[in-house]
Amino acid sequence: MWESRPAGAKSNELLTSCAALGRLSKLPKVFLIGRELGIHLVHLPGQHITHHLTDSFAATTSQALSLVPSAAFVNSGWLKEIAGLGDLLLHSDPSTGLSLEQTFKLPPIITKYRPTFDEGLPSEQQAFKIWEPNEERMNMFSSYRFICVGEAKCQIDSEMRELLTRASGKIEVFDVKGGAEKWRGAISHAKAKAKQNLVPIADEEACEAAIGKDGWKKIVGTTRVFGLYQTGNILSFVSCNCGGCLSLCQTLQ
Repeated sequence: MWESRPAGAKSNELLTSCAALGRLSKLPKVFLIGRELGIHLVHLPGQHITHHLTDSFAATTSQALSLVPSAAFVNSGWLKEIAGLGDLLLHSDPSTGLSLEQTFKLPPIITKYRPTFDEGLPSEQQAFKIWEPNEERMNMFSSYRFICVGEAKCQIDSEMRELLTRASGKIEVFDVKGGAEKWRGAISHAKAKAKQNLVPIADEEACEAAIGKDGWKKIVGTTRVFGLYQTGNILSFVSCNCGGCLSLCQTLQ
């Protein structure tokens, strides 16, 4: 069983069709100039995000949603430079930079504006390479079918559903109150009809609270019989799969 914790509080990260912003100080003047230059700032993840602005890399669903469409992660300095170049007059002194009106190009060296690593980020994810844009993530779940286990209508939150489907994964849900026998049937049915790798996802604490410790042990036991019980975190898999070469089981061990 792959343990997936609830997403928790909404991130304050701001996403845009040209940039995604989060965990940043208020930059009202920069935002105003950005809008004048045609930068579209939004608060929700989307497939057309090109840049995700944040002060730190963190294992959040919001950042995972930007990893999948290969958005570039940059800090607030990136937007400040755009604002500065947008303020320059056409044919101004090249020593101060070239006006966007003259080049029509955004700052190309994003490594200059890398966010720092969040203190809570696992050490294996504290490598800049795994946060760089990689188009292989766009279909990284195409060979997986996820069965989300939990109480009815609470098996998976909207952000996690968006993450799995955006990366081309298939989703089913199972009401944990159905018990171990129905769970056995659900797994058998899914394995029979699906050519994809089958991956159960559950918040184990929530499931145990819903059906009791004994009931949850039976479901876990059934999952082990099918060889599907693993513990791990979906966000770790998304961020660590920078080259499309990691298997799901390697990440969950």
